[in-house]
Amino acid sequence: MKYGKTVDCCIAYNPEDDYTDVESIGGSLDVRDADTRTAFPKLTTVGGWLDVHGANTRARFPKLTVIGLELNARGADTRKTFPKLAAIGGCLYAQGADTRIAFPKLVTIGGGLYALDADTRTAFPKLTTVSGWLDVRGADTRTKFPRLLVIGGELDVQGADTRKAFPVLITIGDWLYADGAKTRIAFPKLTTIGAGLYTYGTDTRGAFPSLKTIKGQRVS
Repeated sequence: MKYGKTVDCCIAYNPEDDYTDVESIGGSLDVRDADTRTAFPKLTTVGGWLDVHGANTRARFPKLTVIGLELNARGADTRKTFPKLAAIGGCLYAQGADTRIAFPKLVTIGGGLYALDADTRTAFPKLTTVSGWLDVRGADTRTKFPRLLVIGGELDVQGADTRKAFPVLITIGDWLYADGAKTRIAFPKLTTIGAGLYTYGTDTRGAFPSLKTIKGQRVS
């Protein structure tokens, strides 16, 4: 089957079908565990969720700019996969994924970002807002979020190397969990934590020079 420019429903990838003319998918796109390189050369918009976990997705979505709901890239090789993706309306699941240089244009994540144990160095050079939570436990996050200003929910960096990771971060809407993390000089601009701060067993010398408000308790 050959699909046209606009598809109003959801698509579950079938290697027997032709998607090369598809520019917009109103529903969701499921390509998990599939090799779909070059399958969607003109796709710009996915209105629902995009599931690519376990897939070889290199160079797969060269024109995709918007995902309306979540992106599931768990365990996927997404290097160079999303060169023009600017907005994800829901959550981004990237745990265990190789996401280096994966999201060079991504500015906004409407939900949470889950990057547990992922190598995300240089992955998010333009990301300014994560409206939900940010979970980077056990991840190598050095220089990861150079433009991130706001995290609407909680930030969990337990056991992570976050030195220099958040140079301009101003606000965390919920808890900051930094126990067991290398957080020295990690948060030079952070002024507000909407809930509590948990730093048990962590060396936080010089980590919070601008912090003015913690609306919850501080556990250290």
